[in-house]
Amino acid sequence: MPADLPNSVTVDYTDGEGEGPGDYPSLQHKIEKAVEVTRRGLEQY
Repeated sequence: MPADLPNSVTVDYTDGEGEGPGDYPSLQHKIEKAVEVTRRGLEQY
């Protein structure tokens, strides 16, 4: 593993708490949430 990569990332397991399928009614909503989550993960890593 390269030296500049972190050994771990911080995960907020409470993010999305209380949300359900109704909060993401369309495919576009689901894609936007997936992009947001992926972006945050990549920023940390």
